[in-house]
Amino acid sequence: MFFLICFFWWGISKWFAFTEHSDPLMAINFLFILFLVFIPVSLRLMLIPDPTIRATGATLFPVNVGLLLLSAILANVIIIRQSKEIPGEVKRDLKRGLAVFPLMLALFILSLFIPVHITLQMVVFALALPAFVGDLSFRFICWWLIIISVQVFSSVVGYIQEKRARGSEEEVSTSEEWRRTLTNKARTISDAAYGLAIALSAFSLTTYAIGGMGDIVLMLLYFLLPFFLILLWWIELYRCIGLVSVFNALLLAVNLLLIFFITLLPFSMQLVLSSDIMARSLGMTLFPINMLCASLVASVVVVLSLRRRTVDIPKDDLLELQRLVVVGPIFAAFFLISLLFPPIAVVPPPLSDILPPPLNTLPFRVVIWWLSFLAFFFVGGIMEFVTERIARREGSLQRLVKAKPDST
Repeated sequence: MFFLICFFWWGISKWFAFTEHSDPLMAINFLFILFLVFIPVSLRLMLIPDPTIRATGATLFPVNVGLLLLSAILANVIIIRQSKEIPGEVKRDLKRGLAVFPLMLALFILSLFIPVHITLQMVVFALALPAFVGDLSFRFICWWLIIISVQVFSSVVGYIQEKRARGSEEEVSTSEEWRRTLTNKARTISDAAYGLAIALSAFSLTTYAIGGMGDIVLMLLYFLLPFFLILLWWIELYRCIGLVSVFNALLLAVNLLLIFFITLLPFSMQLVLSSDIMARSLGMTLFPINMLCASLVASVVVVLSLRRRTVDIPKDDLLELQRLVVVGPIFAAFFLISLLFPPIAVVPPPLSDILPPPLNTLPFRVVIWWLSFLAFFFVGGIMEFVTERIARREGSLQRLVKAKPDST
């Protein structure tokens, strides 16, 4: 669902980057949004144990995606016919959609002929697959194969288009306005994803069982953890992304990968708060892995943004981003260290005697997650102190050089 929505969202961004107002196009866009919003509903039906409802979801989903693709095909045709001045890069992208979307539409419709009750284990009966893999619907596996194969096909078609354009000396337009529009779209979806992740973190508390004041304190501690984590990356990366006026494909892909891990945080935290022991154990492992990946990817985003920097910012902000490149892996190391302790391990006696109840009942992994904040700001503070001392020393040397009389 995440990759499909990002795929369609990026296509929509290109629709309206260089398109004049058109009533048919706006009508198609409204229908597109309707079908796009319905994707999570159809997938949710597939997670319900009732076989009839699950079969209904497995039928609605490919039909839903087919209607989305049909809307995309109609929109591409209207844009190509109505827009007179389209950059060569945009026109090739739209034409590639007219080759890729019908193929993807046909494959999703063909997946409806696969019986819902057929599992992956039935198809590859010669292999002994784990139950959680073998019990997956083969129709569901085919959807993943369709997405991957169509993406490969689209890349091949795009490569051929670029090669023909260069071979025929066709003017390759790289409109700055178009690229800035797409970059603003990327910033918009980043803000929406971070804000939604914070809201979902608060919503996950509604299922937490409260029996007294101690439970309320623990509930707030569990909520504040993803809240501060998401807010921290949001603030730092908002400054980081502001360095770049135009995203390239690599920076956009890494930013979407970071959004994936950020939007997954509320779900992993909800598992931590689950009353089921197995679900809680899974959450206690999934959450630090999630944060480990988010921290490392965030550092990569900072590095790529610093290399593509096109905007002048104050020196203090620049040094802060450079410190974030170093501190990010240290932050991730604490979450990695927490995985060395069992999920059910509680705070050891020396520390549990110091902490007041109910803090002394926290899992030791959660305590390490909170300690990562101290390490994050402690190491960042040391680096800030060192860089400021170096900057002052360099400033003093420059003043001495200017004040030194000319020996000639």
